[in-house]
Amino acid sequence: MPSAVSAPVDGPGDERTIDTRRSLRSRAARAHTIPREPNRPRGPTGRRLRFGVGVLRYPRPVAELHPWLGAAAIAVCASAAFIGGILYWRGRGAGAITTHLLSLAQTLLVAQVGVGLLLLADDRRAGDDLHYAYGSMALAVALTPWFYAPESGPRRLLWFAATTGVAGALAIRAYMTGSA
Repeated sequence: MPSAVSAPVDGPGDERTIDTRRSLRSRAARAHTIPREPNRPRGPTGRRLRFGVGVLRYPRPVAELHPWLGAAAIAVCASAAFIGGILYWRGRGAGAITTHLLSLAQTLLVAQVGVGLLLLADDRRAGDDLHYAYGSMALAVALTPWFYAPESGPRRLLWFAATTGVAGALAIRAYMTGSA
């Protein structure tokens, strides 16, 4: 049986070459087939870009940065919560150092989640799926006082110190579930 036949397709006078093997399949069956070569984007050299397991798109230092950034976030969260708690207990307001330390803790948690998302986009998964839950909850808890804390006063410092401490505890838990 020939594989290609010239036949009218749309009407008289319109002749195209039809692959008879493909014409035997129904239109619905062809709609659900996966093409052999997907239309992948091309890089600057004109070659098709490969995405998937085993293809390292981010350099190794990014992968090595995630645990170190996690340890730094834990340390800063713990120290900011401790100093904030001491200042609240003594009845003093949050000074410049405490304010910057609390802000640094939040910044490190945001950076940690950002690097984690980059690694996740590169198909580098954590050993336990709870790692993602603990990391997301740590960031959410650290950012909660911006919505619920009082406008000013010592209770605002207590809100920020307490939630930073809880975020540090969740970050410890995320750190423990992260490595395979």
